Amino acid sequence: MGAQRKGISVGGSYIWNNVTIEDGCELKHARVCDGVIIKSGAVLEPDVVSSFKVVVGPKFVVPAYSKVSLLPQPSKIVMRN
Repeated sequence: MGAQRKGISVGGSYIWNNVTIEDGCELKHARVCDGVIIKSGAVLEPDVVSSFKVVVGPKFVVPAYSKVSLLPQPSKIVMRN
């Protein structure tokens, strides 16, 4: 974080390169990959993984244990014997 921000709470989190965290955000044990933008007032609850170049909107709460990515996720689970 290059600029001084107000009211940011970051605890036990890994923040990679070129990440923008705006005022009033809260990160709890999150993993934030390169190029992520976290808009003002957003909350990343415990154990959230935010993948490359994701933008978390203002005042949005990402629920605990979520994985946020720009890549499409599988639509069904394939179980093999």
